[in-house]
Amino acid sequence: MNKEMEKLFNKKKKIISQLNAVGYKLDAMIDESWNFHYSDTDDDQIIDTLDYGTNNISYETFVEIMDEYKKNLDENGEFGCV
Repeated sequence: MNKEMEKLFNKKKKIISQLNAVGYKLDAMIDESWNFHYSDTDDDQIIDTLDYGTNNISYETFVEIMDEYKKNLDENGEFGCV
């Protein structure tokens, strides 16, 4: 058996478990703050940052974008483009 692969396998299981716990908590806080999930907006820069780690927007930018989507939703019944 490959011990290095086993070690990495177990490490990834642990990290993914931690990632899921953080994700569930963040998702609940986002839903509580805006009453929708960021994935509902189909905003690539947010999704790429939080789901895939291939973008790196700041928390401040995230809040600004989400606030704008919330405003559009409240005023127009849809997210619109930000």
